[in-house]
Amino acid sequence: MYLGLAGTLLAHAIARRSPSAVIPLVGFVRLIDRYQIPAEEKALEERFGQAYLDYKEAVPRWLNVPVSSPGDLGRESKVRR
Repeated sequence: MYLGLAGTLLAHAIARRSPSAVIPLVGFVRLIDRYQIPAEEKALEERFGQAYLDYKEAVPRWLNVPVSSPGDLGRESKVRR
């Protein structure tokens, strides 16, 4: 769902041919990745326990790109596999 909206924002920026139109995309991805997704992951972990942790370990968050959480600032990014 979030990836689809990010793709829509990217398509909009490309259609406008405006570098400044990329700003909403960057803001969206940053906010979703830093705040919304971690909150959802916490709720899922509380509800499903180890089964969700196993799933989370096996499935990338954003197309297998390096991710970091707010607690990882200053450390190297990690790739979620």
